[in-house]
Amino acid sequence: MKNQDFERENSFILSDIIKRVVNKYHSVVIVNDCDENLSTIFAFFDKLGVHDIDYIMKINQEDICTMEHGYNISGASCSIQKIITIKASDLTFYPCFKAANMSILKYGRIDYMSLEIIPENIELAALIYFYNPTYSNPKCDRCKYAVLCHKNCYIDNYLVNKDIMQPVVEKCSVYKKEIDEIIIDNQDLKRLLIERRNSVECTR
Repeated sequence: MKNQDFERENSFILSDIIKRVVNKYHSVVIVNDCDENLSTIFAFFDKLGVHDIDYIMKINQEDICTMEHGYNISGASCSIQKIITIKASDLTFYPCFKAANMSILKYGRIDYMSLEIIPENIELAALIYFYNPTYSNPKCDRCKYAVLCHKNCYIDNYLVNKDIMQPVVEKCSVYKKEIDEIIIDNQDLKRLLIERRNSVECTR
């Protein structure tokens, strides 16, 4: 009985995360590898009480994956925190369409009969949608470029490091050069870099 209660609680938490994100950003990416399950997906979100949704089934990687230094300092620079992704063939939720074949990154799945979520990894879902990579990444929080750097693609990070939040270190020098070029003629961004440096280092 305790295991059932635990699963119900996790199901509620994951459903709440999904509902909050879709209510705020109104976008759901469907990896449409099975047309037969589309009605189940629509019915799930209808039951969840979310109706104003842009269902994206033709994925434009340039729109979803575009990362820019210095413009999304409060969260991920790509769209991973703004779009719920679901794989139609098995009704599973993933961080983004690039992760849809990595079962280890699966949040959970929709039960076909009840339209309830069967949770598998609510911790990852909470981390993805509420994590601030600028201020919470232990490998970056001492770097003077932390506020301006886009930190690379989460899924690429996982493929290299087996850790979705840890940037690929080999790319750091490239990103630093890119940021140096950006801030040459942009005093606002340059001040942001300096303020970040002062805010994390001991001045004694």
